[in-house]
Amino acid sequence: MAGVRDIYVSAGAMNVRTYIQSGNIVFESGEEELGAIEKRARELMMERFKLEVCVITRSPIQLREIVGNMPFRQVDEGKLHVTFLSSPPVRTHCSEFEKARDASEKFYIGEREIYLYCPNGYGRTKLTNSFIERKLCVKATTRNWRTVNSLLAIAETGNYR
Repeated sequence: MAGVRDIYVSAGAMNVRTYIQSGNIVFESGEEELGAIEKRARELMMERFKLEVCVITRSPIQLREIVGNMPFRQVDEGKLHVTFLSSPPVRTHCSEFEKARDASEKFYIGEREIYLYCPNGYGRTKLTNSFIERKLCVKATTRNWRTVNSLLAIAETGNYR
């Protein structure tokens, strides 16, 4: 993760911190710089590691909205996930999501996020990143609810919980 942290510093981010070993990076920048840092980090990942990596950024304000907009309440939070989309979906295939999901699963497609409730575990759902990417023609990455809330806390306070 130190190499990834260095990439973000090179891309123009400040006070770069990582959270767990799954590519979660928290950094400071101006709101207007987010897109440029995202693009430059993607380029540097290819340049330095020869990896085409999907880089998706959200501001603290956006993370707060994502957390506040969780449509599934009164459920086991350990079964909640958020799939972050690289851009608004090109096309929406809710009927295909309905067909693919297990009867106990719930999903909600937002503007640039998909909220998932997977009571049988995320490892068993068919609503995976690759399924979502194919159906919506966007890049996607999924984080569990605890990680989303931890990233928000780090972004707002600068501290790990």
